[in-house]
Amino acid sequence: YSTRNRPDEPPSEAQAPDAHLVEQALRDLLAASGRPPDDVATLVFDAIRTERFYVTTSDATPGMLRERFDAVVAGELPPMSRWDLHL
Repeated sequence: YSTRNRPDEPPSEAQAPDAHLVEQALRDLLAASGRPPDDVATLVFDAIRTERFYVTTSDATPGMLRERFDAVVAGELPPMSRWDLHL
């Protein structure tokens, strides 16, 4: 964890309006369609108990990751994933 290039305080909305817009859009998206924290906690604890390294919170994620991985291995440009459709 390095603070060498990090400001002491996060930028204000005036200094980085896009960052605040994106942050709010993600908060709204997760509030509308994200998994409840208790569900995610159950997934994480189950992964720890079964020694599973990757934990996904959507049934669609493994397929999207496989599609990207296969493109990378083939030396192709990976497709853009629509994460917002799979929360």
